[in-house]
Amino acid sequence: MLEVKNLVCGYNNKFILKNINFELKNKEILGIIGPNGSGKTTLLRAISKIIKQQAGQIIFEGKDIKKTGLNELAKKMAVVMQFSVASESYFNMTAEEIVQLGRTPFHSRLQFSETKQDEKIVEHAMLLTETFNLRNRPILELSGGERQLVFIARAIVQQPKLLVLDEPTAHLDIAHQIRILDLTKKLNTDFGLTVMVVLHDLNLASEYCDRIMLLNNGNIRKIGIPSEVLTYQIIEDVYKTVVVVEKNPISKKPYIILVSEADRTGNPVIDLRYTEG
Repeated sequence: MLEVKNLVCGYNNKFILKNINFELKNKEILGIIGPNGSGKTTLLRAISKIIKQQAGQIIFEGKDIKKTGLNELAKKMAVVMQFSVASESYFNMTAEEIVQLGRTPFHSRLQFSETKQDEKIVEHAMLLTETFNLRNRPILELSGGERQLVFIARAIVQQPKLLVLDEPTAHLDIAHQIRILDLTKKLNTDFGLTVMVVLHDLNLASEYCDRIMLLNNGNIRKIGIPSEVLTYQIIEDVYKTVVVVEKNPISKKPYIILVSEADRTGNPVIDLRYTEG
């Protein structure tokens, strides 16, 4: 679905991403992880044409996105960035009005109201995200988790093939984190959406993503299935902290355990791990 070739991009001629090469497979969930400042959000902004690439190519469904108009791209790719509600234009809007914005790419220049088809699509998306009961509430009255679900509903009504999410679980409690990622998984398995998602929580990335791409200092450090990327050697090398990697007893996916300084000082288990390799 998506191929990135030798991508170089950044801000104010400062190149944050250098020579990025990877492919996104159809109907997969690709998680993007990495330390702060590694280029995760920058990559999403380049793919969605929010920022310009300085070099390289981004090929979406066989076509260079440089040759794709924003309106055309919005009919196939939906993006939910961080802090979506920060825009002043949203301050007086209800949840339903924000979701309706997702139908804008499908409207003609002289169309100023929703069609019956638009209304059905909006209602379905809000029912799917369990936000229909919030439709008449001002967006600023909603909790962080509720707002995030509303913006995902807005993305769904674009009826995209690719859903791009930038830290959708940031600042949310564990209940909303699981709710949003369960929804993401449902969109992937039941509706065939391909998903690219930035996550800070390595354990959530391990549980929900088919493959993981680890960025570090503007480069791809490793890309592969969770067990190939989430090893203690790679995590400690990139994040500069001691961890223990076990298997989740239910899913059998890698599970990362953080080790405090007090616990790792003179701990024979940690010492033995390095001795035995």
